[in-house]
Amino acid sequence: MTESEPTTLLATELELVAPFDLAPLLAHFGERVHALRDSVAGSERTLWLELTSSPPDLNTAIEHWIIIVDAMPADLRAIWNACTDRCLNTGIQSGLRPHASYFSISPDALSGAARISVRLVFSVYAPDLTGQVVSTET
Repeated sequence: MTESEPTTLLATELELVAPFDLAPLLAHFGERVHALRDSVAGSERTLWLELTSSPPDLNTAIEHWIIIVDAMPADLRAIWNACTDRCLNTGIQSGLRPHASYFSISPDALSGAARISVRLVFSVYAPDLTGQVVSTET
């Protein structure tokens, strides 16, 4: 990382956890998503998904997930509702500039996230400064 690399919004991933098979949900998502993780540990199944499109901002990413979930037929929505955890995790790669970066969520995206019962999480990744000389001058 160089001093000129800015703080960047990465992606908003959907993370699902359940004590049952999540394959029907994965099938519903189809080509709109890419599975980053599909695993089983004991009785717990975990599915991490990323949109195949690259939404330009946080609101658009959240809205894409809401549209996909809202389109679920009742039987799949029952599976969705039975998951023990539903989370939209947004990654942010921290840079050294600018001093502050803002990623806001609109009231519509926020109410939509509440309607589909997902937690919103932000994972902020520190810049990798190994081997870098960082200037303290402003």
